[in-house]
Amino acid sequence: MTDPSVPTTPVPNHNNDTSANTDFCLNIISWNLAGRYDSNVLLPEFEAILMKFDVVLIQETHLYESELLQALEGFTSFSRPQRSSSLDSPWGGVATLVRDGYNAKIREEFCGPDLLTVEVNGTLFFNSYILPENTRTDWNTWTDVHPREALQDAIELARDWDLPFIVMGDLNARIASKSPNPNHLTRLSPDCQQNTWGRWLLELCDRNNLCILNGCEGIPGSHNK
Repeated sequence: MTDPSVPTTPVPNHNNDTSANTDFCLNIISWNLAGRYDSNVLLPEFEAILMKFDVVLIQETHLYESELLQALEGFTSFSRPQRSSSLDSPWGGVATLVRDGYNAKIREEFCGPDLLTVEVNGTLFFNSYILPENTRTDWNTWTDVHPREALQDAIELARDWDLPFIVMGDLNARIASKSPNPNHLTRLSPDCQQNTWGRWLLELCDRNNLCILNGCEGIPGSHNK
């Protein structure tokens, strides 16, 4: 487990009357926990990290379809386990926790395999986990649509509907220090390699006028890619 080391910022006003057009600050974390959420959520040091944030996006929950994500006090939790066709150990799965008072609701029309979309105060939060491109896992056994295609379709639908959105997750896309557009913020990544998923992501972002913030100067957190 790696401490994301994100500095504390002022806590926003949790007012139930907050409208979609009201300016406010959200502290957000996206974290692949590789199935270790349930084993750590009761640890005080782990809970203290999560309590710094208003929106927590978790990848690889490793829950069965019938399992519920263990609750975090003061948060509403949304979970989308990976559908398994057998009793094998579960993998994948995504979950989003939103601090109470932010009018959070799931948006099924933007969800898909290993893709959970929650609307928070008028903004869509896409939480996506995409298998590594060299995985031996056969995704055809649990879905007719590759998670990569599901995310692409959801992004393009949100663009068509002119809805504000943020994409976060573990996409297993290696893009080195490249950006979709030379006019975007400069990215500095310790990973100098690109892969097929990375080239796909750059093209997707360029086509939909999206900026990649991961690895940009001034963006807090741990950015390994």
